[in-house]
Amino acid sequence: MVTENAIKEATKEQLLIVALGPDNDLQIRYAVVRELQRRRWTTSMVTDFVRYYPRLLPVEIATKLGTTIQMVNEQAERLGLKQYFERREAL
Repeated sequence: MVTENAIKEATKEQLLIVALGPDNDLQIRYAVVRELQRRRWTTSMVTDFVRYYPRLLPVEIATKLGTTIQMVNEQAERLGLKQYFERREAL
């Protein structure tokens, strides 16, 4: 049985395998697709993220964008801002 926690911790590749697997239960496939959509950042989310990062901590940004701290940190890393967060959290 695939749990909600397992879905949230799975990699994108693992989620795609489950979503596209024709032998998987339809409810599980829908849950996996919802998780993939949740992880996808829209252009407006990236814009808001860049606007928020100088003023807010990752937890505050995650709350405002309706995502997880992990997703905020991953986005910061993609945009080259991760070091800034690490310095701010150390203060």
